Amino acid sequence: AEYGEEMDPIAELYKQSEILETAQNKSEHAAVYKEILEAAKKGPQEKKLAAQFIAKYFKHFPELHESAIEVLLDLCEEPEMATRVHAIRGVASVSKDAPEELPRMADILVQLLQAEELLELDTVKHALESLLRADARGTLGALFGRILEGGDAQREKAIQFLRDKVMLNAKELIHPYKEVEEYLHEQIKKVLDDVNEGEFRIFLNILSNLKIFEGNNNHLLELVADQAGVAASFQPDKTDSVERLISCLKIAVPFYKNGATDTKFLGQIATHVLPVFDKLEEAHKLSLLKLIAEVSPYCKIEDPKLIMEPIYNLFKAQIPNKPIEGDTPKINFTYVECLLYILHQLASKYTSVLFSLCGMIVSSNSKDSADDQSKAKHEDFKSSLELLERSTQLYVKRLNQTLSDLKQTRNTTEQKEQQSKIDKVNLALSTTKNIRTMVQLLLKREPSLLGISREGSLVLSWQPHEGQTNKRPADLKSQDTNPRDKKKPKFEHYVPPNRRGNSSGSFLSSQNVQRKIRISRGPKPNRGRGRTTYQNRRWVNKW
Repeated sequence: AEYGEEMDPIAELYKQSEILETAQNKSEHAAVYKEILEAAKKGPQEKKLAAQFIAKYFKHFPELHESAIEVLLDLCEEPEMATRVHAIRGVASVSKDAPEELPRMADILVQLLQAEELLELDTVKHALESLLRADARGTLGALFGRILEGGDAQREKAIQFLRDKVMLNAKELIHPYKEVEEYLHEQIKKVLDDVNEGEFRIFLNILSNLKIFEGNNNHLLELVADQAGVAASFQPDKTDSVERLISCLKIAVPFYKNGATDTKFLGQIATHVLPVFDKLEEAHKLSLLKLIAEVSPYCKIEDPKLIMEPIYNLFKAQIPNKPIEGDTPKINFTYVECLLYILHQLASKYTSVLFSLCGMIVSSNSKDSADDQSKAKHEDFKSSLELLERSTQLYVKRLNQTLSDLKQTRNTTEQKEQQSKIDKVNLALSTTKNIRTMVQLLLKREPSLLGISREGSLVLSWQPHEGQTNKRPADLKSQDTNPRDKKKPKFEHYVPPNRRGNSSGSFLSSQNVQRKIRISRGPKPNRGRGRTTYQNRRWVNKW
């Protein structure tokens, strides 16, 4: 049949394609291209084929670009997956032919990351990756537009793509271009106003891998301190507020170890948290002290007394004023281990502050000189240490007896329970050993400190010793935070039941899936779908 006469719709589409393919000046055949656009509104087979031809000849008809894009977007919402896959490929293709449309097309593809069919989702991801290579900044803008203002599902999928695909290829797409890294940093700073713990860890990991932050742990630590929200809104009676602080301090530990100089975070904790320490739950108190102890060897603080004084006062409060005959004083030895360790580590850097607190001179080169007041302080501190030493000895005797009894009464029916009890006793013995080491250094004729003394090295009781592989119990009296929290959160790659496989082995089989995705087609993500402020967002591991 001649062109224009009645013929099979598929054959007619191929004829239209042949006309455009062989034409020397394709732009003269706009009527033919319009026929292809109309065919995309007919049956499933025509739609599938039209999606391919629309993208193939798109660049030759700039006056029809908007119409062609609208048709492709309609096809992206079709029930049949094969049609959607071809349309998605077309969306990526028109972005290359019309670069000014790339941000808009990238936004469409980011929305389509919610696709449930595995092949369709892979097609969307490949299309987005091709746009990243063409214009990294424009594509990142689309991702962050949806992270900032899209719904929760769009936000989650965009963050997942950012972490799994963008950063996987960062060496090629991000690192060579300083302006792209700076843009990524700017966008992440906006997002950090409203994140949960899982999201924050992901974004912080992205920033820590940027070249512009190589060796600049201070800025990253400042972001962690800001995220903790201590200065702005710390509430000791609010679990979310306390857990946010503890999570952020845990995240900060590696930055301290890598040389970050703290001028803010510990100062905020000293000012806003330690004065209300008694209002915290017991588990939170211990978690906080443990983390401060872990970072204390690496801290350099503008005003060390700000934190050393409340730590010293907390230590003093743990020790009874006088011995209790015939029994062990009620001392939380894990607290004492943390507090003494923090004092040792900070005082080794700021010996004059220790002198002002307790009158103790720990260096022959010290310029501090003792007067009556400082001598009285020293005697009082020394009495507390001696009482602690005697109390620790009594506690060790009880622990050794308990350990002996447990080993003698061990039986096979309760082996796990018995071993758990033995592990807790061994942990307590490790705690008391550390306390005695630190106390003895301070009670020497010439007092010394960890970090100064050659014999002053120790491993905190809850940390694994060299060569140790099994995990220790978290605490003498209560369980610490869940050990899984120490790992970086990972997205679970959910595979719905209808993705388990296709008996035909081809996406071209007829699959009519009811579409749940409705594309927002504007040049920017929809406004007015703002998210709650981060103070109201639960600080939980979302993934």
